[in-house]
Amino acid sequence: MARLAPTLLALLFASPVSLAGAPPTLEPQFVEAMRKADEFEPARRLGVRAAVLRAAQKIIPTVVIVPDAASYVEAVATWDGHTRFPVLIDDGSPRASEDIARFVRAFKPEHVVHWSTEGAELPAAREPKERRLAQAWADALSLPPDTSDADALATLRAAGIDPPGLVVTSATDPAWTGALALAAGRFEPLRFIEDPGGIPSGFWKREVALRVETQIEQLAQQTSLDWRALGDDLDAVTLVLDAPLNFRDDTQNNTPLALSDRLGRLDDGTRWAWGAQIVGTESVSAYRAMCALFLEVHAAWTFDAYPVTGDWTRYDNAPAVEILRDRGVEVTALDAPRSGLTDWRYSTLNPIDADLVLVNTKGSPTYFDLNPGQGASADAPQLDRPVILHLIHSFSLARGDASVGIGGMWMERGAYASLGAVDEPYLQAFVPPRILVGRLASGYPWGAAVRADNAPMWKLATLGDPLITLSTAGSRTDQPLPLGGATDVADSQRESLATGKIEDAVRALALLGRDEEAADLVTPLLARERADELTPALTAAAIPSLFRVGRAHDCLVAASANIEAVTQERMLMDMVWTAGRSQLLKRGDESALAIAVMRRLIRGTQVLADALELGDAIKLADGPEPAAAFVDEVAALAKKSEDQQKLTDLAADYRAGRR
Repeated sequence: MARLAPTLLALLFASPVSLAGAPPTLEPQFVEAMRKADEFEPARRLGVRAAVLRAAQKIIPTVVIVPDAASYVEAVATWDGHTRFPVLIDDGSPRASEDIARFVRAFKPEHVVHWSTEGAELPAAREPKERRLAQAWADALSLPPDTSDADALATLRAAGIDPPGLVVTSATDPAWTGALALAAGRFEPLRFIEDPGGIPSGFWKREVALRVETQIEQLAQQTSLDWRALGDDLDAVTLVLDAPLNFRDDTQNNTPLALSDRLGRLDDGTRWAWGAQIVGTESVSAYRAMCALFLEVHAAWTFDAYPVTGDWTRYDNAPAVEILRDRGVEVTALDAPRSGLTDWRYSTLNPIDADLVLVNTKGSPTYFDLNPGQGASADAPQLDRPVILHLIHSFSLARGDASVGIGGMWMERGAYASLGAVDEPYLQAFVPPRILVGRLASGYPWGAAVRADNAPMWKLATLGDPLITLSTAGSRTDQPLPLGGATDVADSQRESLATGKIEDAVRALALLGRDEEAADLVTPLLARERADELTPALTAAAIPSLFRVGRAHDCLVAASANIEAVTQERMLMDMVWTAGRSQLLKRGDESALAIAVMRRLIRGTQVLADALELGDAIKLADGPEPAAAFVDEVAALAKKSEDQQKLTDLAADYRAGRR
């Protein structure tokens, strides 16, 4: 097996090399690195090819926030060959704001700006929209106007750039935004299919999955690039559709199989490419693509809840932690005996500040067993930065990206790439953490690192850009932003503050990653005599910053003043609940405030878990009868008869002193 030479490792996985000029011509050192990649086995070869192109990019250190898809296309189209800058869509939703803030905290830009294009609209019809997106792709690569597909690929190859994979989307599917960015950012062909329908939490029939794979193979054939075997030109397929993560195979008793594991396989099951999916809205898909293109891994968080005996030991996180630390990655590792529910909850009272997460648990789509204890989906941590998630847990993606499921909750909270299970895959289907991290450290791309070699099609879903590597993102440049009329968010924040628009100032500070300052603006308004200034909208804007900087008491005070505003957003409910958790063990007013707020925020998707946690806190503070009375209240809200019975039994246990 060929090994990465030290000089090549230094080039791709250490300090970025500064380049100059566009159109996209590779500098000699990168041409040589690309040539050396041919000496490696297919998986590492693919990763090195992706890392070469990533290291060659020049990054304008400005985050551009746009309000709509038309502005997004215009902004990405101004990328200039190797010179790029991140573009994110703020659609007005709390999730979009949180995603942008997460990205900014990780990327650490010199500027964050708002920009929009006046009067531009995207065509509504499929074919005109495809042509517009194809032209934006060509513009972003500095290709001549009206360049044909064949000429575009010929131009890239003449410049020493070999496209490593294929990006496929539908112009009528909301996830197309990520496809445009990845295709331009990775120098991959951008190709279109008709939207086959479906949602991530649903499933396709076998014939739909087969039809999509057939179309992808036809598109690969049309590129005139070699694609039918690993180790040739096209070794990655990224399907960017807000589509199901699984399909049901009627030849195998309708068992759920991962769609991403069907991608890149011939009819006989032979793998010709490593496949992955990106799902989401226009804003979410763009976020996931920009994270893949511009972010690096500097810190990791691991949690291992497996027993320390038998086959479980093959999946021990400890060897992976050592590999990461040897690479200079800062690791927070929780393992036996610190692997129970209490350890989990109290290690996640504040958002996780990491870029890579490795978690080993077991259980169901909505609950995960720890050692000891059991967590529910909302116990997934809040994330300070975007993360790559390797989740060894059966059924973690059985509910697709819906937040009721464990994997979906991690995705909602900012994971931009993940490995999870759409059904019960059995433990041996997962790549052990030691091997996974060893592969990533040696140059494998995400899509190949998470897959067992020569395994048949199965139930593990790969989400995110398959070409993510642990390489450097490229060199930063002082080239000016090629967008006229951009407004600096810092300037807007100062203006909002000067004119007394506190809500706007808080939102702007959050987008800038300046949560401490945002919290400082809000804290004086929590005094009782200024309660009328803490409006519902300001409460909703302030709670994320208060939570992120660890001001749990202030978070609860703000929520208690405008509880209805909190109940409108599940994200806010989860943050306030976690803030309350840190106060429950305190005596007196702090515990009383937490209980008063949390009992009004029982989450319908996990009634049992919330009732049990808060019931125990009420018993500790006030005694068994108040705890039983609280559980009786919650039982009346439960929708499932089995939940009602379990809650009735819990109340009886409190009254009888059995709990």
